[in-house]
Amino acid sequence: MYQNGAIIFCGLTPDGERATNLRTLSVDRPPSLCGGLGIRGFVQVNNIGEFMRVRSLFVVLCFCVLSACSGEVGARSPEPAPGQTAERTTERTADETAALAAVQRFFDTMSAQDSAGARSVLDAEGDFVSVRWAEDGAAVVRRAPNSGYLSGLASQTDTYLERMWDSDVQVHGPIATVWTPYDFHINGKFSHCGVDAFQLLKTDAGWIITGGTYTVERTGCAASPLGSPVQ
Repeated sequence: MYQNGAIIFCGLTPDGERATNLRTLSVDRPPSLCGGLGIRGFVQVNNIGEFMRVRSLFVVLCFCVLSACSGEVGARSPEPAPGQTAERTTERTADETAALAAVQRFFDTMSAQDSAGARSVLDAEGDFVSVRWAEDGAAVVRRAPNSGYLSGLASQTDTYLERMWDSDVQVHGPIATVWTPYDFHINGKFSHCGVDAFQLLKTDAGWIITGGTYTVERTGCAASPLGSPVQ
């Protein structure tokens, strides 16, 4: 405002205190992205011409500060609500899609007891490590070579169905990981759930699974978003 030959800019400082007569025109930008922004200053002028020039400068400074703050705030992504997972906002790359498809082929060959198809997507020299829990809560770790799985798949008498959803795929050059929740059914009946962590390698023939780690959880399984398996 213009008062007694002086322009006094009043506002709130970042700590919420009122500020006047601060001798120099200044703009404070607290680190909270304009939250509680204080614009404060004191400029002594001698005539109305100086008053108009200073007022114009003040308006320009205010516009620049507020525009910058609006850009920063607009660039921030909204945080997911508690208990929710942020949705994927970008399409998968070709390699991410191919790596995830390799895992699905592994599941499909398991259900079909197709040992030849399984060999095309599973490295016979790798292995899987599983973790389950005994009744006393102790973790039980088991290691199984891929070669044993491949040799026994065709003679398997039970029908297996494994399903995944909300998969996270990470690719770096010729290596990839697929981290995904899953459920497992034997002969059409639910058996257990858990998390799969597959390791993959890109070869001339495409992506293959070299091995991985997974949990076997028989209690506390949430309902799958895929619903009940089709019989």
